[in-house]
Amino acid sequence: MKCFPVTSGVLDGQTAQKLNNVSETIADMARSYNESADDALESNIEEENKELFVDDLCNNLEDLEDNLFYEDLIDNQNILYDIYEELVKSNEMKDDALYNILEKNSDCKIDLETEETKKNINEIVKLVNATYRIHKLNILWKVKEANNKKVLATQLRRSI
Repeated sequence: MKCFPVTSGVLDGQTAQKLNNVSETIADMARSYNESADDALESNIEEENKELFVDDLCNNLEDLEDNLFYEDLIDNQNILYDIYEELVKSNEMKDDALYNILEKNSDCKIDLETEETKKNINEIVKLVNATYRIHKLNILWKVKEANNKKVLATQLRRSI
């Protein structure tokens, strides 16, 4: 165990300077964690969440290239944004909601009478809901990480 050099109950100048440097380093770390947490919490705005969801959904849609509505979804951002808005509003996509979004944003009528159309819509609905559940978990983890950084920053400031 290393002891600090003490002369008459007072730390020498070099040791005091080293301790001050350590305190400054801890203070810098606290500021850094706090700023990082603030940035993460502030960036959690709705528009960024929408863009992250749309990117995730587009990546996941690659598995459904044979789906009748694949091209519409990939080529029309309005459909993807409307899907996100529906999910935010109702927390889950339903077949009829997707049908309404597709019909609203496409140039043709969708024939819901065919089994193939129903199957294709159902496939997309399952994918959309799974993507949204994972998206919400990712956002929760980001918020939790930011909160942990805030706590760490507070603890570092208290240790100075």
